[in-house]
Amino acid sequence: MILSNIDKVFWPQQGYTKADILQYYTAIWPFIAPHLHNRLLSLVRYPHGIAGHYFYQKNFPDAPLWVERIPLRAENRVTVYCMANNLATLLWSINLGCIEVHPWLSRFPNLENPTYMIIDLDPMEPSSFSDAVEVALALKILLDQVNLRSFPKISGATGLHIYIPIEPIYSFKQTSQLVESLG
Repeated sequence: MILSNIDKVFWPQQGYTKADILQYYTAIWPFIAPHLHNRLLSLVRYPHGIAGHYFYQKNFPDAPLWVERIPLRAENRVTVYCMANNLATLLWSINLGCIEVHPWLSRFPNLENPTYMIIDLDPMEPSSFSDAVEVALALKILLDQVNLRSFPKISGATGLHIYIPIEPIYSFKQTSQLVESLG
């Protein structure tokens, strides 16, 4: 694989380049690989860095042959998703300007049954990040009481995602109803 424009600045304020993000993802690959394995990806590409225009991409019909791709038909259209089951595919996506990687909640080939649920805590004014943290702590107590493990993750500038791993035996409809009832 040929990497291009590795000196391009992705974070102008900090001076981080594409090379920096490539090194970062290479370093954390052993830790994130299990979480990406067999998950279809939606990528957010920032070709001119974090301060520039960005766009979402999930269709990769022209990806290199060594990138694992899964074509899915929906509403008379085929979308060719990719999966980052190896470091090379993840680095390929970063070389395209991808900064955000959004894996599906389910794993291939069982795409109809998620392996985790997400509760999205995005505070709206006048609420703050501290308020989101308080809600997350209250949710943790509730989830612990019903024996559901949960893990917080920062999302965006002011929000939190609460990840709840589950067995892939429930439908998206069932998990959505549970998440809504907790909200």
